[in-house]
Amino acid sequence: MLYHAHEHFVLSRTPIFICAFSSCHRLFPSRDRLIAHRKRDHSTEDGENHVITWNE
Repeated sequence: MLYHAHEHFVLSRTPIFICAFSSCHRLFPSRDRLIAHRKRDHSTEDGENHVITWNE
């Protein structure tokens, strides 16, 4: 797939938050969304541990 220069710039700067709790590996656009997921799906409010981030 080919990207235009602008698309590459935006994609390379977009933060991603990955839930690594119990090998979940769901992707989120913000830490707030990740924490909401943790509360709802894993019954924990821990947003600091078991998190993989990219371009935070």
